[in-house]
Amino acid sequence: MVETPLALLVIVGGALLFGVFFFFAYKIHQDRTRISVPALRMLLAVVLCFVIWAISVTILSLHFLQYNGAVASTQYEALQLSQRIIAAISAQYGAFLYYVAMKRMFKEKHPQSLMRYKGFWVTTLVVAMLIALDIRLKGYAPFDSSKPYTSDLFSNAEVILSYAHLLFWAALIIKVYLDVLKRNTQLADQGRFVLCLVAFSLAFLGLLLVEVNLLLYVIFKNDDYRIFLNLLYHISLVVLVLFVVLSYIVPDTFFIRILSPLAAYKTLRQRRQQALLRSLHQTMVEIVPSVQLPCEPVHDLRILIEISDARQVIWSLQQRLKPIKPQDEAKYLLQLMRKNTILEAPGEYSPAPTSVKNIVKHNVIVAKRLQRLQKAM
Repeated sequence: MVETPLALLVIVGGALLFGVFFFFAYKIHQDRTRISVPALRMLLAVVLCFVIWAISVTILSLHFLQYNGAVASTQYEALQLSQRIIAAISAQYGAFLYYVAMKRMFKEKHPQSLMRYKGFWVTTLVVAMLIALDIRLKGYAPFDSSKPYTSDLFSNAEVILSYAHLLFWAALIIKVYLDVLKRNTQLADQGRFVLCLVAFSLAFLGLLLVEVNLLLYVIFKNDDYRIFLNLLYHISLVVLVLFVVLSYIVPDTFFIRILSPLAAYKTLRQRRQQALLRSLHQTMVEIVPSVQLPCEPVHDLRILIEISDARQVIWSLQQRLKPIKPQDEAKYLLQLMRKNTILEAPGEYSPAPTSVKNIVKHNVIVAKRLQRLQKAM
């Protein structure tokens, strides 16, 4: 698929993949509870798939250099066809298996069989279609190479299908990492997730680049765009492998030291946020004193509960169809405070939901705006 200097990028990527094997052996010896056995097996299968992909692509590139761009012989066409089929199978299933491995590692307590994943059957269908297109195309040059590309309906369909399916899995993997990053509070794990998130984001952009590249080629028929953008695509693959390997093999102490300023900032931000919530809580319970439980210490969770209870009473006294915006709530609270209003019972209307779905974020914004309005008085 690639020629010099792109072949060097693929070779480097393949070498980096082998490094993951050594990492797993080390991690199993060091901490057998860090990675579950099903996820570990799946990750080893992923590494094997992409090593096969890297080897097949590299062999294809070296054989192309051997023929020196001459008209492909029957033997070369057969070799190219077999290598392209192997590369298609290993790349597509490798992406699917990595997604499954991440699901098993972070989300699924009881891993299900691969056959039960809808993605398995989708991937199988895509692979079957790619093999059929490869057989139909025979000795055609792949799109992501510097060899003159023969563009027709079948070759373009192969490019679109192959990279669109990989784009799909890259997007799902990014979603998994985003969800885990939001839930996890361990500094070292957050550093690893960020590295993986950056890696797959770059891979997503690289795959998207191929699709855009094809569109530019079809419209302008200019190989200069194709070769340069394909170079960026292959660089993104090497960066993907490098970042993923680093995210697994770098020790926890490295991430803790690098991210320590961020941790200090987050701690300071949480303290400021809690101070704002306490300020808003004090305002709310002055307006609706019945929501505050007597003779109990005010904990962080109780603050949020009492703020929500007071909000239900305050907004039940008027009919409101639109969601409650933080700026509107801050203005309304200021009006109630100026009038020294005290509410004893809820009204007849059902309170509208907040416009900001994250209730803590909504409360913090309300507290900030209320403080600004009070200072402006």
